[in-house]
Amino acid sequence: MTAAANQAAPNQAALNPAAANPAPATRDAPGGRWFTGEPEHPPRCWFLCFPHAGAGAAGYLRLSKLLPPGIALRVAQLPGREGRFREPPYRDVRALARALVPAVEAMADRPVVLFGHSLGAIAAFEVAREMRRQGLPPPAHLYVSGRQAPHVGMRGRATWNLSDEALVAALRDLGGTPESVLGDPELFALLAPALRADLEMNERYEYTPAESLPSAVTAFGAANDPRAAPGEVAAWADHTTGHFAFVQVDGGHFALLDRPRLLMDRVLTDDKDWT
Repeated sequence: MTAAANQAAPNQAALNPAAANPAPATRDAPGGRWFTGEPEHPPRCWFLCFPHAGAGAAGYLRLSKLLPPGIALRVAQLPGREGRFREPPYRDVRALARALVPAVEAMADRPVVLFGHSLGAIAAFEVAREMRRQGLPPPAHLYVSGRQAPHVGMRGRATWNLSDEALVAALRDLGGTPESVLGDPELFALLAPALRADLEMNERYEYTPAESLPSAVTAFGAANDPRAAPGEVAAWADHTTGHFAFVQVDGGHFALLDRPRLLMDRVLTDDKDWT
């Protein structure tokens, strides 16, 4: 749910305009400016990541080293950060999904797998639903973490409209954001617009009932996540007619991003079903 500027780990790969170029969207690659990363060889499967609130693509690109051969990682590069820092951020997740799906369609000649953390989980879910509305093949698998199921209300008070001081305190309590960002008022003020827009998308999301997805879904819930209790994450089972798995991990909100091999172990198990 939070933002970060340090690119040392996947959960700290975010709000840093000075890092506008480490993860440029490759306009000539499938997905154009909406997805970063370009495979060296045509893949047999696309693994599309949707970052958490405030985050950019740079840190998530590190997951590519953990993926099995033939699976190409692409990370959604949203307006308002990194190479798209000057573009206004989205504030509605369904509008964002509608903008993303044409880029996903460019990759639909191969199986597409979606992964999202926190806000990214809801974004991935709405992308999957928009793919169905547009007649595209469904995702081969949907992985979500750090977010209660779409129909379950969010925990705690809204943070997107807090004062900078109160928002910094909330982020500090949640963890995952470097003190170099939280302790620098000027830097935080520069990065805050994209973060607030992302938080608004996540916290004001309202689920609209629709037919369950046919895709397999795996949901990761952290035992001590203050924003999404394990039982609330397990409720993602209600949104698929395919195989469902719930995986509980130790730790807080960013537990899975701190230990990405837990995700990749599941990918290695599920990979045989995608081609």
